[in-house]
Order: sequence, then C-alpha cells, then structure tokens
Amino acid sequence: MKVCLDFRLEKMPRLMNDAVYELIRKGFIYIAGRDRMYRPIIVFQANMFNKLLPDPEDVTSAHLFIFSYVERYMFCKGHLENVHTIMDLGGEGFTNLPVTAMKPMI
Repeated sequence: MKVCLDFRLEKMPRLMNDAVYELIRKGFIYIAGRDRMYRPIIVFQANMFNKLLPDPEDVTSAHLFIFSYVERYMFCKGHLENVHTIMDLGGEGFTNLPVTAMKPMI
C-alpha cells in the first residue's frame, strides 16, 4: 500500500502535454463506456505501440490521466468501484510488443 501511495504522490497530478493529448486523440487509450453492471471500461490498444513509438513516460501519463478522469467523473463517492481494462492486441502476438516499455500499463 505504501508503494502505491508513493507512486501516486510522485506521478500525480499529471498535466496533459501535447504528446499525451495526441496519444489519447489517436485512440491509444480510451474509455469505451460501461458494462451491464455500470463499471467503466478502459481500452488500451497495445497494437498501436509499435506504430506510434510513444515515450514510456507519455504512456504512463495518458494512462494516469484516463484513470483520474474515470475516478473523478465515473465513480460514486463512498462506494467500492471496479474498472475493466481491455488490452487490444489487434492481431499482434504479445511477444511482438515492447513489454519493458509497457510494463507500467500491465
């Protein structure tokens, strides 16, 4: 728990820069809506990683921005909430993806 809190204090709040905005605009990571139990669904398109070649810090910032948005606008205060995260490989094999650069996302 301490590691998680230290990570949040170190990385948050993240300001959106142009690179993070472009990742979100191109659909690298997005909110797909809710499932039938009204839990938010976040989709991470891992197959775009090799096409866009983003900086790992920008990927982490985009991920944290989306999660912060979900936490602020899609959760009910005072309730335990769940999020579904889908990693879309888009026909790529997991071994073809740069796992070390994607490690913060996994």
